[in-house]
Amino acid sequence: MDGGSQFETRVANDGKPSRLRVSAVSSDEVVAPAGVRRTISLIRTVVRQGYALAILSVLGACVGTPLLRTVVPDRPLSLVMFFAAVALTTGLGGLGAGVLATLLSALACDYFFLAPLHSLAVSTSDLPLFILFILAAVMINGLSGRLRAQTRRADQRFFQLVQGLDGIVWEINPRTMQFTFVSRRAEILLGYPIRQWLTEPEFRSTIMHPADRDRVKQLWDTAVATGGEHTGDYRLLTADGQELWIRETIIVAHDAGGRPMRITGLGIDITSRKAEADELADGRARLFQMARQLVSVQEAERRSIARELHDEIGQVLTGLKLTLEMSARLPVAGAQLEMALTLIQDLMKQVEGLSLDLRPAMLDDLGLLPALHWHCKRYTAATGVQVQLEHTNAGCRFPTEIEIAAYRIIQEALTNVARHANVDQVVVRLWATDTILGIQVADAGRGFESEEALVEPTTRGLLGMNERSTLLGGHLAIETAPGMGTSITVDLPLYPDASWKTLDDELGQAAPREPGASCPAEGE
Repeated sequence: MDGGSQFETRVANDGKPSRLRVSAVSSDEVVAPAGVRRTISLIRTVVRQGYALAILSVLGACVGTPLLRTVVPDRPLSLVMFFAAVALTTGLGGLGAGVLATLLSALACDYFFLAPLHSLAVSTSDLPLFILFILAAVMINGLSGRLRAQTRRADQRFFQLVQGLDGIVWEINPRTMQFTFVSRRAEILLGYPIRQWLTEPEFRSTIMHPADRDRVKQLWDTAVATGGEHTGDYRLLTADGQELWIRETIIVAHDAGGRPMRITGLGIDITSRKAEADELADGRARLFQMARQLVSVQEAERRSIARELHDEIGQVLTGLKLTLEMSARLPVAGAQLEMALTLIQDLMKQVEGLSLDLRPAMLDDLGLLPALHWHCKRYTAATGVQVQLEHTNAGCRFPTEIEIAAYRIIQEALTNVARHANVDQVVVRLWATDTILGIQVADAGRGFESEEALVEPTTRGLLGMNERSTLLGGHLAIETAPGMGTSITVDLPLYPDASWKTLDDELGQAAPREPGASCPAEGE
């Protein structure tokens, strides 16, 4: 430009001017007179130092004092407006402005309101009043200066404390939702200058991870609407492109009308803690998977041993039994041979029972419900405790690990009833939905203290049931009290991709059960 003021227009990427700023006050061709420049500089200094406030407050006192004298004729009391001008100027403008207000007030009082009027001389009668005014104004300046100094030191200590915190401290204007303060920790952690936070309204959104923006916006909207303290975690992108996890606490104070009047917050870097938590979660997941694999290996080993007992040792014992029976028919057979035959018979029953306890073949061949019917009959014959088996929608083949866990949990629960409940009847309930397999074993026996029982080293049965349900993502609940009986309820989740089999399917060739489809009734 050839003359006048020069301006620089910064153009954004879309071609529209985004900011207009003065780059030169004037050109070489147009130069303001020196007197004008000095006057402008003086005005700026007056305004900046609070001197304008001193002048205006004294002028206001000059105007207000005659009005006050119409109400309060007493001259000493009528000068209270000048005391107010000095106090106001000192409090808001500082010591320098307060001294100026004191001098101007003294001159105005002497010239306009103390005898002789319109003269800078002071009469003997008004001299004590004038001196008292000067002393009171000096005291006001001294006290105000001391208070401002103490306030300034307190502000400095608070500022240093805030800047030294290991977190991002910020404050927002509730009306504009624009940052008015951001501690320098933000620049240290993220690498962006503080002025970007203060001058760019959407700056924080631009550096926030896109996947977290909607969630954080909802958190802020809730905090502003309800007030109080709110906490959330989100990610910010640093200047060098890294992701930083921030845990932010927002504190919103509302006025009497329910409108936000102050919004402050603190953001702490939790990136390392997040990494440790993720690593711990991965470790727990791996341990959880290993535990499930261990249970699977244990059940597979049980099945192998059971088959070995049935197929190998059982066949040998059967052959030996037949041989002894044939020998017993011979004339030379004696009492010893009959005793040996009885021992072999007992040994075969023990091997058969051991094989069934390890892994009943019926569970693999026919499924959970038939295996439970068989086990309940065998349990009643051995213990004398009647089992009432109730089932709803449970005539399906469930995933193998679900069937094994359900069978073992019911087996252990019935064992505990026989050992501790002192009852002659127990109820076993089994039900299935599209999402869970439910189990309940209830008796009206002696009961026990559940909290104490779960920490006793002798209650391995309860711990084992809880461990089996937990490994499959299930939940075990115990309701009991001394003399009130016991109810054990377990929910085992059924996975959508699991294979379901009906009782009429051939072994190992079951078709998947569609979600929402009901199991066939038993016997269909």
